[in-house]
Amino acid sequence: MKKKQRKSYTAALKVKIALEAIKGQRTINEIATHYGVHPNMVTQWKKQAIESLPDVFSTRRERDAQGQARSPYVGYVPPNRLSPNRGISKADA
Repeated sequence: MKKKQRKSYTAALKVKIALEAIKGQRTINEIATHYGVHPNMVTQWKKQAIESLPDVFSTRRERDAQGQARSPYVGYVPPNRLSPNRGISKADA
């Protein structure tokens, strides 16, 4: 039996659906039915759009400052970049 492949949606479609949901002129279910997506996806894309809006209007300096403070991966070195003695390899230094 073949595995069912997941549907993928373009960024443009996600934006269109999210903006329509933010406007609130139709219900989430109406939007989902119109575009043929699950209502949970509409809600998720709306939430992502609202959460990312402050970044659209912030300056680059503000984004850089926030990224440094919140990123748990600052200073992270992938395991394949570590030398056998668990330090950074000489090729990376």
